[in-house]
Amino acid sequence: MADTDLTQHDDASVADDAVARPLTDRALGLVLLLGGLVGLVGSAALAIERYLTLVDPSHVPSCSLNALLTCSPAMDSAAGSLFGFPNPYLGLGAFPVVMTIGVLLLVAPGVALPRWFWRAFLAVATAGMALVVFLVWTSVAELRALCPYCMVVWFSTLPVWWYVLVRNIEAGLAGGAPTSVLVRMRGWVLAALYLVLVAVLVVGLGPTLLSTLRG
Repeated sequence: MADTDLTQHDDASVADDAVARPLTDRALGLVLLLGGLVGLVGSAALAIERYLTLVDPSHVPSCSLNALLTCSPAMDSAAGSLFGFPNPYLGLGAFPVVMTIGVLLLVAPGVALPRWFWRAFLAVATAGMALVVFLVWTSVAELRALCPYCMVVWFSTLPVWWYVLVRNIEAGLAGGAPTSVLVRMRGWVLAALYLVLVAVLVVGLGPTLLSTLRG
């Protein structure tokens, strides 16, 4: 009986250690590299489609599939060029930097980057995530349509922002407790954030989705 209790205690300790294990540079680097790569592909696809549309107004973007899944409303809207140029150009400039940081963390784990760098990185990632939230709201509330390539960028920005936030919290640079439940359960939190994003899109565009499915 005592051996069984001891075994159960050891198993629980191992599970707790696995959950509470700090975010490693390699893990963060992999998230940044993959997130940056996917985001860059989505941004490049959007930029190309935007260029083709400007050159040939009759061009039908490859991401315009039906009334629900179409890039045209997003590209033609004011929200599609918030800073006077197409939003995808932001991704073309930002995601290669994210990828570079990811590669650095993968090839040189433990590299001592200054505190201001991580704070600045978090600030930029948070600004990017805020832009995503705004564009999601615009798509659901105003455009009533989803841009497939835009969603690629949205879904790649989320893990970049979340894991950079976790890295800053663990380093004591962003407030919060390094051992808090949200930090310890970061993988589950990311999954929950994805579910929330999907739920917002599905619920917000429910009528359009049903109409599209009915043909």
